[in-house]
Amino acid sequence: MNKDEIEEFNTNAFKQLNVPFDQYTKEIKTSLNTLNETIKQSISNGYNFCNTCIDITKKVSITYMMEEDGEYIRTTEENTIYPESPDMQKWLVETIKKITEIKELSPQAIENMKKRGIVPKIQKQAGDILLFLIGCSRTDVHITIYIPTDLDITDFINSTIGQQRLIIDGKFTFINFTDEYPLKKRDEIIQLFFNKLKELNIYIVEEEDEYIFDL
Repeated sequence: MNKDEIEEFNTNAFKQLNVPFDQYTKEIKTSLNTLNETIKQSISNGYNFCNTCIDITKKVSITYMMEEDGEYIRTTEENTIYPESPDMQKWLVETIKKITEIKELSPQAIENMKKRGIVPKIQKQAGDILLFLIGCSRTDVHITIYIPTDLDITDFINSTIGQQRLIIDGKFTFINFTDEYPLKKRDEIIQLFFNKLKELNIYIVEEEDEYIFDL
């Protein structure tokens, strides 16, 4: 291969790292399943909140030509790639709004249950608890928060991760900021939020308890 061919080969190889968000189908489905299970576990444990991360990543293997000692050798490299910032932010906003919709039994279903001697039970749902969803894109940390209580979210954020630009839409708050190491920053934020929830007595820790969050 001459230099032009090598350059074209490498250009095509690295293009494989630019994966459109609609090709993360499997990873999105896995993340949604994990999220729903984490919320269910929080509710079954009697918690009034769920503080968890959303990990949408894709493994991509590329082969390119690398120069070594004046010669080009074929090299295969495994890469972990993340969605672009606008895609991840939009998906998190849509997801938290969807999962917090309260699902109610229809009047007909309630009537049928009563006829059969079944007392309809009101079960706690995702829309009944405080939710913190934290995800990473390639360059940013994205935080979406659902607040069904009277929590002062501005004070909560200022006292944990410092002053940030908050986008508040009713019960929802959205934060997006750039960080050199978004994955590391995400984990730090989760821990800071847990500490604050403990301070506010929203998260009551028994002696044998350990933090439960999905990393």
